Amino acid sequence: MHDAATLGALDSTAKTLDEQKTRLQDLREEPARLLKHVRRQLTRRLNVSATTPFRQDGLLELPNLIGLAKQRQDAYQQELRDIEAERQELTATRQTWLET
Repeated sequence: MHDAATLGALDSTAKTLDEQKTRLQDLREEPARLLKHVRRQLTRRLNVSATTPFRQDGLLELPNLIGLAKQRQDAYQQELRDIEAERQELTATRQTWLET
């Protein structure tokens, strides 16, 4: 009886171990699957060819994404400065009109 219980527990543990190994392998493969999915979606949504820059292999790696984010942030900050300068010019023009 004791041996049967031990054998059952061992079988159960072996099955759980196999399931965990399968899950671990799936998790290891998930980033590559997600990257393929993102590239496919970008190609489809943007109606561009497969040779466009976003399809490059290293583009979506973390250092490259950080660089792209910094470029976008700098561009947005410059746009905000331009908008603020234009707003100040319009305010000055409005003030001049009100004074006359």
